[in-house]
Amino acid sequence: MEAKDIFSFHRSNDFEHVKAEVMNCRTNVGVTDISNFAKYQITGKGAEAWLVNIMTNFVPKPGRIVLTSMLNEQGKIIGDFTIANATGNSGAPRYMMWGSSQAQLYHMRWFEQHLPDDGSVAIHNIDLGLLGLSIAGPNATKVLEKLTDEDVSNETFRFMDFREHPIGSVPAMINRISYTGDLGYEIWVKPEYQRKLFSAILEAGAEFAIRPFGMRALLAMRLEKHFGTWFREFRPIYSPFEAGLDRFVSRKKNTFIGREAAFATKGNPSLTRICLNVTGATDADCLGDEPIWMNGEVIGWTTSGGYGHFVEQSLATGYIPTKKLADARTNGVEIELIGEKRKAEIQDDPPFDPEGMRMRGIFQ
Repeated sequence: MEAKDIFSFHRSNDFEHVKAEVMNCRTNVGVTDISNFAKYQITGKGAEAWLVNIMTNFVPKPGRIVLTSMLNEQGKIIGDFTIANATGNSGAPRYMMWGSSQAQLYHMRWFEQHLPDDGSVAIHNIDLGLLGLSIAGPNATKVLEKLTDEDVSNETFRFMDFREHPIGSVPAMINRISYTGDLGYEIWVKPEYQRKLFSAILEAGAEFAIRPFGMRALLAMRLEKHFGTWFREFRPIYSPFEAGLDRFVSRKKNTFIGREAAFATKGNPSLTRICLNVTGATDADCLGDEPIWMNGEVIGWTTSGGYGHFVEQSLATGYIPTKKLADARTNGVEIELIGEKRKAEIQDDPPFDPEGMRMRGIFQ
């Protein structure tokens, strides 16, 4: 029987299927396509200085990765990126960068507007010239070990490392990172190699009963980690300190675009992004843009929502005024779902792996 969506504002017929994909990934290992990310290559002798000026975080060392936001002059978020230092033995500066595909035209305009006039920096929008697959879950390293002769043990291939070597007999770039918030790897290859790579991953993962998982499962897992996403949690109306991106804003950098305006909000941000457990939800979950109520008034809004199948919580993330945060923590709030107010509690820590141990390959 052909699978068919029956769309609904309530939990639909996809609920059990998405749950099965999430549970397999969280307890075993899964694979998903991540080609929808934007991809860029930055080269030239001025590449490092340019990245220092345009991004909020520091520039990674060779073979390492950082997460960073990008701000406009008003200190508001206009992008969030993963940057890997791919500088090789030649010493010629080379950085790989991943971001939102929906914003890549806007981002390229911004990048080109801020390139130095001396030609010391070149940026190339790779787009679909590079495709990706991600493997994630407790058995992800075991699958990867079967696909390469390189040492990919947890001690050697650390969380937030970047490598370039064959995977499944095809040339690849590998990021030790995963948007699931679990142990995982992003494997990037040229388009002509993706099908071969996918087949090799399925073959290597057969003994672990590897299963593909889709975007709905991925988005459910990122909610369990309280990970934000572009256009929802990260938009040009929020500062990084309102959005909870503090750890990706380097305090050691004396200058970057938007620094002064952003740090002006650090001590007392107008808004705070919160993680919510919607305890009153029974048959429907947040989608985004639902009102957040407290004491009979609307105080904020959700930006994303869904069901966390592994933690078994109806989850949402959104913004409320910082001055109301203490009362909201103490008294709880309500979220209006399909015309009914449902009770919700603020969670200071993400419900899944709050200390980030599993991303680092540490399982208890």
